[in-house]
Amino acid sequence: MEGLSALMRGRTTLLITHALELAGTADRVILMRDGRIARDGTPEELLEEVGGTPAVASAAAPARRRLTHDPKLPQLGDLLDLEAASAALERSLGAGRELEDVEISRVAYRPGVLADVHYRVSIDGRRHDAVASALAADHAKARKRRRNWEQIAHEARERTGEPRALFDDSELDALITWLPFDPLLPALNLSTQALTLRLRQAGVEVGPDAGEAVYIGYKPRARAVLGLDRHVLKAYGHERQYGAALTGLLASQRTPVPAAALEAAFPELRLTVQKRLKGELPDDAGAIAREAGELTRDLQRADVSGLERVGDEYHLAAAARKSDIVASLLPDLEGRLTALLRKLMATMPRVTRLVPCHGDFHPDQMIQTKKGLAVVDFDGMCLAAPAQDIATYLADVVRGRRRDDERLEAVREPLLDGYGRVPESLDWYLATAILGRVAHPFQRQVEDWPARVEATLAAAERAVS
Repeated sequence: MEGLSALMRGRTTLLITHALELAGTADRVILMRDGRIARDGTPEELLEEVGGTPAVASAAAPARRRLTHDPKLPQLGDLLDLEAASAALERSLGAGRELEDVEISRVAYRPGVLADVHYRVSIDGRRHDAVASALAADHAKARKRRRNWEQIAHEARERTGEPRALFDDSELDALITWLPFDPLLPALNLSTQALTLRLRQAGVEVGPDAGEAVYIGYKPRARAVLGLDRHVLKAYGHERQYGAALTGLLASQRTPVPAAALEAAFPELRLTVQKRLKGELPDDAGAIAREAGELTRDLQRADVSGLERVGDEYHLAAAARKSDIVASLLPDLEGRLTALLRKLMATMPRVTRLVPCHGDFHPDQMIQTKKGLAVVDFDGMCLAAPAQDIATYLADVVRGRRRDDERLEAVREPLLDGYGRVPESLDWYLATAILGRVAHPFQRQVEDWPARVEATLAAAERAVS
């Protein structure tokens, strides 16, 4: 398709196809049945004429999910196609199991290396989480990852008797797992009873009527958040993530910022336990912006030690990785991405003072309690430039939507009022933080994600114009 796209540019092109999604990219569609023209019109008109069936809906929304091609991951398009993915998920469950609803929650993608697609699935009225992983056959790290997973799955099957620990789907050429099994999150393999026992042995009080552990959040191969009684359990996929989270939680206890207390930690499980805070998740970044600015100010004044130093090169490298993803998906944007990265590199500020920073500061990391705003996560706490948390909070407002600029300005004023000043080089940090989110619409598979990606890039360009 990348080759065809280049050839079709500026030309009238006739495509003959059975692929509804490909037909949906056309300006005009002629539907043939039994050698005759059955329908003639735009994809949207055909949708109305046939009553809006799911199959034609995919053709009528061509911008929602473009055909995605990666020569080393040829199955990527099928992983993002709900029909093909649903068939693979059903195969992994065995005969007699039908999926009632499948949606994509998150895509983790490294061009030419791997893709993890997280699906939320309904079976018999209950929600389940499944992940399909594609690994490049000629990549050494990907081959090692497959071998490690197979060994972990074998051990899990022997220990728990769970037959679905890992399913190798040959038709899709992908590895499929279903929660609670995740090859990089050993804490999920424990039952609620086993988790409860471990907590009590560590001195954490768990009531006799605590019930089952409940999933609060899940990021495949990276992190899971569970609720159990009056506690929040966080499992991490890698030692570095776990170590950073534990360091951040311990450091947060020495700051004036309200936070959930650390109750226990289990290094062998890469698991932390915090006291659950009572409150509501903020639903608007602007409504809590002033208080968020005050929290950032108080955090930066705290006297803490042992935090990792994170320079501007780290944030620029993270933005470059996201840019590589977008350049692979939307080659037409590669020139703009490269130009912006070069500009950011040439104008990188020289910050001499690093302060305690949250590292991933945005409304999802906070909870509104009766006593005010509190922070629930410190996974990325570090020493960084004073503008970093302010920029991260503002960048989270940018989603590639209309009126993002207006939303950004509406949040900026109360946030900076709470913080007390405009930190040095804020525009540079804001542009870098927005660029670090440029792949987000694809990773979340939102409607019209290519346009949303381009709009996010444009917002980053305007931040340093």
